[in-house]
Amino acid sequence: MQNWIELKTRLINNKRLDAFFAAPAGAGVSTNPESYEPLLISQNLRRLSELCDRCLSLRKEIRELEVLAVKAATDYELFLATSAIDENLEKLRLNQQAKIAAEAGFRQASAVFGRKDEVTRGLSGTLASKAQELELELQSADEISKLLGDRWSAVRKFQAAYFSRTQDLGNAHNFAERAEKLGAILRQCLLEAGDRAKSVYAGLLIVYGRKATLPTIDGSLESIDALVIWTLEAQRRLSRSTESESSFDLVVPLVQPWLSGGGSLIAAKDFDRAIADHPGRPIKLGFEIPRDVFFGQKVRLKGFGIAYGNSYVLVSQSGIDSAQTADSFVRMAAKVSTPEQFSADGQPYRRPDLFFGNIGLHHSSQPMAYVDGPAVENLDPSGRWEILVHPWLVWKDESSRLVSDGIYQRSMKDLKLFMRLYLPRADVMTP
Repeated sequence: MQNWIELKTRLINNKRLDAFFAAPAGAGVSTNPESYEPLLISQNLRRLSELCDRCLSLRKEIRELEVLAVKAATDYELFLATSAIDENLEKLRLNQQAKIAAEAGFRQASAVFGRKDEVTRGLSGTLASKAQELELELQSADEISKLLGDRWSAVRKFQAAYFSRTQDLGNAHNFAERAEKLGAILRQCLLEAGDRAKSVYAGLLIVYGRKATLPTIDGSLESIDALVIWTLEAQRRLSRSTESESSFDLVVPLVQPWLSGGGSLIAAKDFDRAIADHPGRPIKLGFEIPRDVFFGQKVRLKGFGIAYGNSYVLVSQSGIDSAQTADSFVRMAAKVSTPEQFSADGQPYRRPDLFFGNIGLHHSSQPMAYVDGPAVENLDPSGRWEILVHPWLVWKDESSRLVSDGIYQRSMKDLKLFMRLYLPRADVMTP
């Protein structure tokens, strides 16, 4: 009894089965570990899970087509082998040779008896009649034999034509062509899955310090199982980690003395000079956020917002109005460059800049200019930041107002950074 591989190999060698089924899918898949942002662990893992489901579904379809193709090839070979046997069996049942011999014997015996007396004449007539009967049967047998040959020839032509459909391009019976197309789709899924898996691996190492041995993704159908198992394990461990994590909000002022020892991220004179020295041009602010701002913890961002601060002053002629109230109509725009991040191999890189066009007054609730999700997910907030402030303010009327002019001759005094943070739980990521 041949095993499945040997059977396929024999059918391929006999030109009955397409060589694709010797090693379906896409062998030699090479991936690029830098294709996707490693800090977006959850997003990469969700997409990787979707790809695993798709790969399993495609593999199932390819395997089913392989079974159909092998069955079609073996059925055709079996037909070719048994049809000749069946034809010969049907012709043998006609017993032509025996009837030919019997006819010849009867005719010879009839001639021997002759017509000497009544008994011999009777026997001679009987034998002659039997010989004539056999002659008629042989005529019918010859006709039946010819018809049997014609019938089996027609059946063979039909089976050959039907089997040829498995070779016709675009035919639904061309299981190899259909499987190859699915294999091309599977290859693309495996390419992305391999890239996503490497990004997840790098993200787990960067954020949680966990090394999770990557499965070998060589494009074979068998490698999909290892990928699925690895993905499920990564999902389970990440789920355990997120269930034990808690997030908190922190507002970090730039100018207001807030650091330990009474210092600030940007000195008030430097902040005021940066605004005053660039009237009508973008205002560039650079500062370093030390880790002790986050109580010395290795925190990661979940969300980031920005607001501005100003002095409170009453305006006598406005009744209940004040500069603080007027400021609530002001909107500012800015570009924020986040600190350098480090890849799994320690190489520095930067995430895309953040853009805010609705920066408003600092107040008791979350700022209007706020972003979360992929733009800031898992960013390490400690390090060098840069903010480029648009020089013009947006005001409620048509008047032209520079940031350096301020509201009622009082320019902006501070920027407040709103951070939603969490502390990764590396302990639950260990095996």
